[in-house]
Amino acid sequence: MPKPSTRLVLLSLLPLPAALLAGTGEVALTLCLVLYLLFVVMALVDILLSGQKPHPSFQCDRQIRQAKNSTGSFNLVMAFADGDRLPPWIEVGIPFPLPVTSTEEQQRLMLKADTPRFSSKWEFSSPDRGYFKIDRIYWQIPSLLGLWLRRGSSEADLPIRIYPNLHRDKKTLANLFLNRGLAGMNIQRMSGQGRDYDQIRDYEPGDPFVNIHWKASAKRNNLMTKTYQVERTQEIYVLIDHSRLSARKIRTDYDEHDENVLERFVAAASVLSLAAVRQGDLFGLMTFSRDTTGFLRASSGPAHLRCVQDHLFTIKPNKVFPDFEEMFRFVRTNLRRRSLIILLTDLSDPAAFESFRQHVGLISRRHILLVNMLTMAGVGPLFQRGDDRKDDIYTRLAGHLIWKDLHDYTRLLAAQRVDLRLLKSENLALEVVNQYLTVKKRQLI
Repeated sequence: MPKPSTRLVLLSLLPLPAALLAGTGEVALTLCLVLYLLFVVMALVDILLSGQKPHPSFQCDRQIRQAKNSTGSFNLVMAFADGDRLPPWIEVGIPFPLPVTSTEEQQRLMLKADTPRFSSKWEFSSPDRGYFKIDRIYWQIPSLLGLWLRRGSSEADLPIRIYPNLHRDKKTLANLFLNRGLAGMNIQRMSGQGRDYDQIRDYEPGDPFVNIHWKASAKRNNLMTKTYQVERTQEIYVLIDHSRLSARKIRTDYDEHDENVLERFVAAASVLSLAAVRQGDLFGLMTFSRDTTGFLRASSGPAHLRCVQDHLFTIKPNKVFPDFEEMFRFVRTNLRRRSLIILLTDLSDPAAFESFRQHVGLISRRHILLVNMLTMAGVGPLFQRGDDRKDDIYTRLAGHLIWKDLHDYTRLLAAQRVDLRLLKSENLALEVVNQYLTVKKRQLI
């Protein structure tokens, strides 16, 4: 739809002096009418010659990916069809979907006839993780004489993926990602003898009797010992509970942005996936709430990590009660090989804990299960050394009762071979990776 430009408005004011003299005589009146007629004809000819072309098309030079709460940029490439008349300039406006914001909503680009494609840089940021899409771009260009501004829109397919911000967690675990030796070997001590049978050899003094291969010893009339090789490729699974309690907000001292529990779970799972693949293990992922919402079988490689990240950044809190029975049955059915399972959930609800404790035996005997949950602010023992707070005693007493219940849950689950850890939000990723490395070094899988 054409719009009058500033040039058209200014030109419409030029015949004004002649209009003031129109009352002095017929000559002045005739001159005024001729000037206005010429002006109208020129405006009509300009809009007719401009027609419906050109019509620009837009595309992005790469996939738009950025971490949340950080500023990113992308280049928007614009092209015109062959034979289109190029205007001297074009104004481009992008309606960024909320919560994605940009420092500028529109840009003016100067065009040159000898350049077939034009590029503009756009900066953006988002406080939320997720998938967003720009499906239309608006623009306006001047007419042939610049008397009109023709406005329009072009279809676009610009997906924006906002991932968790792992900068702080990676900085904390920088020594882990640098713990590499020559020829890709890990410089870390492995304890235990492993579980993969390797071969048999002659008995040597000091070998444990449990490793003696009695059938081979009887055949050879000599004691033979079984040897095992240390497992290098193990399956690590992270189970993320994104039910109703995962939407609770937490406030951290190191970050000015409010985050919910699920955001910390996603960040910890992302860091652990990088650590597991770096250590040569297979990483798998499962998300659940009332039912299983996603499952990625353990694997490795850059393509698998991209699949993990693409699945992680789309999950949102679901305001339903978690179904632990369905989750445990799914794990028991699909995970046949003994694996390390790290469960990120919240068991502060007594009903959720009872459901968890009743059905955890389905997998605790076959797999190694580590349960991690975040402790909210104010939850802790009533009397602590060096604590001189003078806040409400009833608030502190309520936090103490919650803390006592959680520690009782820890003892009850320990009897079922389940390790429950109460972690702080800022240390979640570090503690989860340390748990994984401890199990790996001890060859418990």
